Amino acid sequence: MSTPAPTQDSDDWRGRLNVLLVDDQPDALTALEGTLADLGETLITARSGDEALRVLLRERVAVILLDVVMPGMDGLETAEIIRKRSSMRDVPIIFLTALSHGEMPTARAYSLGAVDYLAKPVEPHILRSKVAAVVELARKTEIVRMQAERLREIERVRHEEELAQARERLALESARLREANARQQMLVAEKQPRWMR
Repeated sequence: MSTPAPTQDSDDWRGRLNVLLVDDQPDALTALEGTLADLGETLITARSGDEALRVLLRERVAVILLDVVMPGMDGLETAEIIRKRSSMRDVPIIFLTALSHGEMPTARAYSLGAVDYLAKPVEPHILRSKVAAVVELARKTEIVRMQAERLREIERVRHEEELAQARERLALESARLREANARQQMLVAEKQPRWMR
C-alpha cells in the first residue's frame, strides 16, 4: 500500500487528495500509479474489495478507481457496500474493466455511483484527464463545504455575542427598575403620616 494520506478528520483539502486504486493485479496497480503519479495526489492502493473497504474506513478519498473483475468480492459488490455507508455514499467511482462493452453491466455500474467506466488497457491521457477532473471537483466541493461550515460558526459566535449583549441589557434594565422601585417605596414611606408608621 502507498504512503498513508491525511485521515478522515483532516481538513487539508487544499493540498494533496487521496485517490484509491483497487485492482487485484499488481501490474495493473503499478501501471495506474505510474499513469497518475504526475497529478500530485496521494495514491493509495488496494488489491481486493475487502482491502478497499478497510482503506475507506481510515481514509477520506476524492475518487475510487475500481476494477470490476476481481476474485472474491468483485468491483460491483464492493461499490454496493460503499454506497450503503453514508460517509462513503458520495465518493465518485470510476470502474475499470477488461470486459467488452456488451459484457459490462453498465446500468448497474451507474446505479452504484459510477461517474464513468474505462476499458482496459486504459489510455493514460484519458485516465489522467478524468481523474484530474473528478479530483478538482472534489477539492472545490470540499472547499465550499468548509467555507459554509466556517460561515455557520461565525454566525453561531455572532448570535452568542448578541444574546450575551441582550442578557446584559436585560440585567441592567432589571437593576434600574429595582432601583427605581426601591426609590418609589422610600418616597411613599416618607409621605406616610407618622401615626400610620
